[in-house]
Amino acid sequence: MQFYTTKENDVLRNRLKDLSETDLLTGANNRRFFYTYLDLEIKRQRSHIKYGNANDINVGIAMIDFDDVKNINDTYGHLVGDRVLEDAARITKEALFERDISCRYGGEEFVILFTSTSKSGAMIAIEKIRRTMEDYQFGIGEKPLPEKVIISIGFASFDEESDLYRLLEAKSRGKNRVISA
Repeated sequence: MQFYTTKENDVLRNRLKDLSETDLLTGANNRRFFYTYLDLEIKRQRSHIKYGNANDINVGIAMIDFDDVKNINDTYGHLVGDRVLEDAARITKEALFERDISCRYGGEEFVILFTSTSKSGAMIAIEKIRRTMEDYQFGIGEKPLPEKVIISIGFASFDEESDLYRLLEAKSRGKNRVISA
């Protein structure tokens, strides 16, 4: 039986945590990390509302879906499709502010949580991601991919007190409910 020091246990624990929160293919955060971070962000925003700092609320979520990765997989194989997703994860992360997070949500979908970015700032980042993907020369080894890789992005912003307050109120009252104006 092997025993580990406290320091070794901490290293192993941190490594396991990283593995549980990271998508193995792209190196991006995964869905588990997204939901954990979203929960923390909602708690942070609740405290802003509770203590009268509602003007500090700048939360937004963007969902990114790749329009034709299935065609790339079918035409060139999954290794090429995987490479597209790896490059896409890097491009997405590079376009964001440090506090904002991007995660691979599943398959060909990524999600971005904007935590302290204004709606206009988030829209600039989102458009930059879309444009960069469209202009980026994805490749098959050394050869460029003949098709453009394009994405669709949906965005929701909670930068007004009333909108976020209703979301937080619904969450605090319990699950399976709708609160509206």
